[in-house]
Amino acid sequence: MNLRHFALLTGCCLALTPLGHAQTTYTGEAAVANVNVLGILNAAIQDTGPLPSTGGSLSTQLLSLTVPDLLSLQLLSASTDGENSQTNSAASVVQVTVTAAGVNISADVLTSNASATCAPSATGTSTVVNLKVNGLSVKVTGAPNQTIPLLV
Repeated sequence: MNLRHFALLTGCCLALTPLGHAQTTYTGEAAVANVNVLGILNAAIQDTGPLPSTGGSLSTQLLSLTVPDLLSLQLLSASTDGENSQTNSAASVVQVTVTAAGVNISADVLTSNASATCAPSATGTSTVVNLKVNGLSVKVTGAPNQTIPLLV
């Protein structure tokens, strides 16, 4: 099972219309999680969907989601917005519990934020609070793509 929590952002850019006027185009999307189970089930949880190219704001919230004996998420939130030549996307969830193949993973808080400007520049941050695997605390280093070996 692959469970990813993310704020996905592809940015914004300036384009010239046929009359030579500059027009800003926005692209962004946020989802609390993407779940892929052995390639059989591939689903997004609390996905804003793509931001219109003209910008604007999309958001979605859910109090809780539970799949018995597999997944429990509380206070799910995702948002994306594009305006003033900048796009921002964010996703968060609290009290996460995932159980699969005899492995129990939990965290108190997961957040992801991404931002892009037409300058161009892009930044992103994430926060993981109190991550545990089978009850053992895991130090989150903040290094990109940190891998945590699971002893099954």
